[in-house]
Amino acid sequence: MRPLIVVAFVVVLVVGILWESRRQHKKYGKGGGTGTSLARAGLLEIQNLLEPDRKVEVLREMESKRDLLVEIDEKGDQKNP
Repeated sequence: MRPLIVVAFVVVLVVGILWESRRQHKKYGKGGGTGTSLARAGLLEIQNLLEPDRKVEVLREMESKRDLLVEIDEKGDQKNP
């Protein structure tokens, strides 16, 4: 009998939370509060941390492309631009 009461209490609690959430959603609209702002700030921080790595990658790509560009003059000698 006692486990039945515990299960019933949990079900009532979950239904109550869902009902209250729906009520607040209707009254106040979609949430865009602290959680969303913190997530956005965290993503911007990650982007700022990754930007220097991306700049290094771009510089390495440019160097490798520059190394591939070899100019050959009429005598057959190679000279770098």
